[in-house]
Amino acid sequence: MKDVLLTFTDCFDVLDYWFSIDHDVTVVQESEFSQKQDTKQQVRDTLLETIGKYEQILQDCKSEIEKKVIIRTIDSLKEQLAELDREDGGAIMSHREKGAKRTEKRLKALREMYNFYCKQHCKVGVYTTFDNIKKELDVLSLGEFSFIVRDFQLLKNRQDKTVIT
Repeated sequence: MKDVLLTFTDCFDVLDYWFSIDHDVTVVQESEFSQKQDTKQQVRDTLLETIGKYEQILQDCKSEIEKKVIIRTIDSLKEQLAELDREDGGAIMSHREKGAKRTEKRLKALREMYNFYCKQHCKVGVYTTFDNIKKELDVLSLGEFSFIVRDFQLLKNRQDKTVIT
């Protein structure tokens, strides 16, 4: 019987399929995600615009009481803006940069997980060469992949175990 060997991309495709059919995983479309991010940007722009308007009003203000109230309002708006910036990590990145960074982190984590499981069952014999060891550390057998499935409970529903031929 020949071993079934899976490369990183093969494992990624299989895991991607399982995540797509797992009902506990929420998949958000990219357009919906960017729409939510646009809302944060709109709030930020509105805050900046409001601060600018209050600063204009402050220049035209003659009463000290009105100036104090407007200054407190401006300070409050600036605090809200700072809080919004802290939630976004301090810097506002474009959606493409955020998406690329998120994808890069996801692939790095998946690669580390894959490498960890590849190194768990390395077969070493008397006539093993460095090339053989490298090859074994770069591919998973189907049995080793089943450990990933078990450890991350990818087949927790009976429907997931059904094979359609």
